[in-house]
Amino acid sequence: MVFKRSKSSDSITFVLGSEERSVRLKSGKTILDLALENDIPLDHSCTAGTCGSCRVFVLDAPSDFEPRGEVEQETAESRGFSDLERLACLNEACPGLKVKIPGEGEF
Repeated sequence: MVFKRSKSSDSITFVLGSEERSVRLKSGKTILDLALENDIPLDHSCTAGTCGSCRVFVLDAPSDFEPRGEVEQETAESRGFSDLERLACLNEACPGLKVKIPGEGEF
């Protein structure tokens, strides 16, 4: 019998400074949702993708990580984001995702 790992046991990894913290995924949650639920300091304001304050750098992403949507693309272009900079409020967390939170702080 073959057992498949359920998505609920998968995790996302946050990197802040020299520290890393992996947290369990919850279906339908954004990167920002999981950060806030797990006391991971991540700036945010509008939660709609227009302010750009919840920017993270994607260090590792699965092949099915969604491309930028229209709102995120507009924000990224207006702020000069690189391809690796994404908005935590607009992107659903997925198994294997690893993101770096900008800043000098630690968890």
